[in-house]
Amino acid sequence: MKIVILSDDFPPKSFGGAGIIAYNLAKKLLEKGNEVLVVTITDESHESGLSSFGALGVYKIYSKYDMRWRAYKSLYNKGVLVEVEKILKEFSPDVVHAHNIHTHLSYAVLKLAKEFSKAVFLTMHDVMSFHYGKLGAIVDDKGGVVLEKVTPFKQLVQYRFFYNPFRNILIKHYLKYTDKIFAVSDALKTALESNGVKPIETLHNGIDISEWQVDGEKIEQTKDKLQLNGKKVLFFGGRLSSAKGSMTTVEVLKKVSDNVQNTVLLVAGEQGKSSEEILHKAKEMGVEDRIVFTGWVSREEMKYVYRVSDVVLVLSRYLDPFPTVNLEAMASKKPIVGAVFGGTKEAVIDGLNGYIVDPSNVEVVVERVVDLINNTEKALQFGTSGYTRVVTEFNSDDWVNKTLLCYAGILKNK
Repeated sequence: MKIVILSDDFPPKSFGGAGIIAYNLAKKLLEKGNEVLVVTITDESHESGLSSFGALGVYKIYSKYDMRWRAYKSLYNKGVLVEVEKILKEFSPDVVHAHNIHTHLSYAVLKLAKEFSKAVFLTMHDVMSFHYGKLGAIVDDKGGVVLEKVTPFKQLVQYRFFYNPFRNILIKHYLKYTDKIFAVSDALKTALESNGVKPIETLHNGIDISEWQVDGEKIEQTKDKLQLNGKKVLFFGGRLSSAKGSMTTVEVLKKVSDNVQNTVLLVAGEQGKSSEEILHKAKEMGVEDRIVFTGWVSREEMKYVYRVSDVVLVLSRYLDPFPTVNLEAMASKKPIVGAVFGGTKEAVIDGLNGYIVDPSNVEVVVERVVDLINNTEKALQFGTSGYTRVVTEFNSDDWVNKTLLCYAGILKNK
């Protein structure tokens, strides 16, 4: 089968969630004997053209524009579409599977895909098909999750000059060119359908468990390198933003370290401009010396970062569709304290492989974290249960086989 994967972001330029998922899917499809070509974007003109990433052929198209025009360019990006048409004509794919296309590749690429392939699929990793950013969520008095209500007037007020009154209408028009749309979680599926984007089928992402096997000696070397010996380590692997729970995480660090003196917060990535807000908050709370940055680490090194951690925190304050950090933590046999919003609760079962919490209730979050830090046996049990769960429910082979069955079902009808 000849398959084209479309994704605005893709390694090694970006290691964002959707880009990693697109890469994992493309790699597995190739391993199963399919002919796969990835089409992605670069903001460096000299990088454009056909290249490779591992065994994958990757065609990069140059695109760069002022993001104030995103509500228009994300619908129809003419220069990019001209290049995509040439690629599809030459490659003549059976299947085109799009991932994030809402910045540069643009939704109009789905119409091209329909014209030059036999079947078109789209995996939605977020709510950008009806919204302009993160979808807020709160826990009500009865403990239920209430999602932000999206209206044209509210979007106009919130996004002002970035708002396009015809954007959502045109997105729904282009979505009609797909044969099937996947959502990465039930939570995302519900949000999409509640806002008129349907029909949707849930297909949870998978992870290649074999890639997360580790060398014990290197675990110790990582501890030494990051000076974590004798420390209790909370790991934050998300983007350093308030929406991802970075500010909440600092509050949790402060309160946990008041109970457990040798607690530190390990943050994935380098200390820089993106970390200024979290460091300012930490300084205000007197815990800036308890934050440890990993520095730049490769995907291979990241699995050791998980292994030196005691508890993984996923405290997103919005509908976070299906954080990959959960699957990576489970593959690393680590317990998770995760937010009730979004898809985390579909990976983390409360009391089995972690705890599900309302991130706005810091006291409860702290209670759960301290429980895991002080109860090593429970933390190990949660980690083992998480590993069993990711192997049985979220392994990459089953994920890709389900995807291929969907491809085959549509192609058979064609």
